[in-house]
Amino acid sequence: AEGTAFNPGAHLTRMDLGRALMFAARVPQFIPNQPSFTDVVNGMPDALVCESLRREGIMGMGSSSFGPSVSVSRLETAVALVRALRLDAQAKSLANRDVTFGGTILSDNAQIPGNLRGYVQIALDKGLMEAFPAEVREVAPGQFQALPGPRFEPSRNVLRVEFLNPASRLINLMFGEEPGDHPIVLVD
Repeated sequence: AEGTAFNPGAHLTRMDLGRALMFAARVPQFIPNQPSFTDVVNGMPDALVCESLRREGIMGMGSSSFGPSVSVSRLETAVALVRALRLDAQAKSLANRDVTFGGTILSDNAQIPGNLRGYVQIALDKGLMEAFPAEVREVAPGQFQALPGPRFEPSRNVLRVEFLNPASRLINLMFGEEPGDHPIVLVD
């Protein structure tokens, strides 16, 4: 949120994703002696988030730039969510395999880098992200485009509102609660 506005139609940024994962994925707080990132203000709460996620191997590895204002793709979101579940080894063991949904290879499987396919597969299998069915979209008045399915659309940027379900599912998986585990009881 920015101030008091959620801005559901805004793109999810790396910092938005990082903040959500910090609190939803039981990430221990960490501040190194020397800052790791050149684009995050040292000593501020966002630096704590970035450094903690880096240390846990969830986000921000391999670069001195965190990219806090960069919009995140569906692929980057899937990778971060699976790493937040600490399933990195399982995801790596599925590298270079076809990603499937409902027993069908994704129509855009080739657009997912081979080394990251395991992350997408686990994100789909755990219900963290969704695959899109075949559909026909109107792209201009009277012009239609057929989109095959199932597909993942790995390069599409995530909107804030689209991250609500993955974040909720992550919390359910992290804390061992499924919807319906704790029915609401009304007391007079």
